[in-house]
Amino acid sequence: QYYMGYLIADPDIDNREQKAIQSWFVDLGVVLETRRIQIDLEQSVTRLGYLYNRDILTELYNRRGLEEFFKEYFEECIKNSTGLAVIVFDMDGTILDTLEDLKNSTNHTLRLHHMPERTLDEIRSFVGNGIRKLIERAVAEGTSEHKIYEIQGDFMKHYGIHCADSTRPYDGVIDLIRELRNRGYKTAVVSNKADAAVQDLCIQYFPNLFDLAIGEKPEIAKKPAPDMLFAALKEIGVPLEHCLYVGDS
Repeated sequence: QYYMGYLIADPDIDNREQKAIQSWFVDLGVVLETRRIQIDLEQSVTRLGYLYNRDILTELYNRRGLEEFFKEYFEECIKNSTGLAVIVFDMDGTILDTLEDLKNSTNHTLRLHHMPERTLDEIRSFVGNGIRKLIERAVAEGTSEHKIYEIQGDFMKHYGIHCADSTRPYDGVIDLIRELRNRGYKTAVVSNKADAAVQDLCIQYFPNLFDLAIGEKPEIAKKPAPDMLFAALKEIGVPLEHCLYVGDS
């Protein structure tokens, strides 16, 4: 009999010894396969480290080398996954350029509360972790929790009306999503942006292009916790291993 490329055939070996040898080869195979999977995971983590670098001053992840590595990594995902079924997108900074409207609503709210306004670059460094974090980073130092809550409420009122004043899809994004759907992939949005804004923007800019869109909700932990992604995949009916998530931070 063959075990891992070896032929075991000895008429002098009794049945018990034969079974022991077979069991040993099976155990060896399990150990080697486990180690192979571990090495693959370690290499994946290392390669992902090339894509993002944590800034120790801002506590944010800065994009680095994405253009160089993403194409290769995406093609490898496609090659190694025989059942890729759904591609999930972040919204701000990935499929929609929303920065100008976020800046305008933030500064409107800061003016309302007699606080210094923020530049576009500052707002860019504040976004990516939900509206609450945006407001916490934008307000004056020493602002109380109660005041932050009040300012966030005013921001939401203004942004709910003006969230699409200057917002536009990035060039080529709509064609990309249509092509993915033509190839049979499901598509979805999972964003830390407020859920009402996510729904409105998807309807306005991407009608009938997403199977599901989920924004920030009180009952679901927002990214980087995986809960929103898990909830989306559960609703779509696709296992995690058949999902590719695309985002900018």
